[in-house]
Amino acid sequence: MKELREQFYRYQDRIDSPEIHHYEQETISMQSVRKHLVCKDGFQFSCQASETHYCTPKQNGLPAKKYKTWELGAVSHNDTLIEEYDESYGWRDARIEVTVYPQVPTNVVLKLIKKHEGLV
Repeated sequence: MKELREQFYRYQDRIDSPEIHHYEQETISMQSVRKHLVCKDGFQFSCQASETHYCTPKQNGLPAKKYKTWELGAVSHNDTLIEEYDESYGWRDARIEVTVYPQVPTNVVLKLIKKHEGLV
C-alpha cells in the first residue's frame, strides 16, 4: 500500500500553476483542476483538493500528502466503497446527474484505487 500511496501522491502533485483571475475589485488565484485518475480496470474518477473543494484542509497549492480528505466526482460507475460519501446518500433525486463525494479520506481513495487494480 505504501507504493500505491506514493504513486497517488506523485500523480496528484502534477498540477499546473494556479490560474489568476483579475476582477474590478480583487484578484483571485484558483488552483488548476487535477486530471482524472484512471485505474487499470477502466474505472475513472476525479479527485480534487483546494480551497474550493470539499476537502481537508481547504487550501490551494499544498503537496498531495498534506490533504487528509478529498472531493471525488465524475466516477465512471458507482462503487460501494465510496457510497457512504455520496452527498445524496440516503435520498435520490432523478434530476441529479453528477454525484459528488465530499471529504473522502485518503485511505479510502487508496482502497478504491487498489480495488480497481491500481493506477494506469
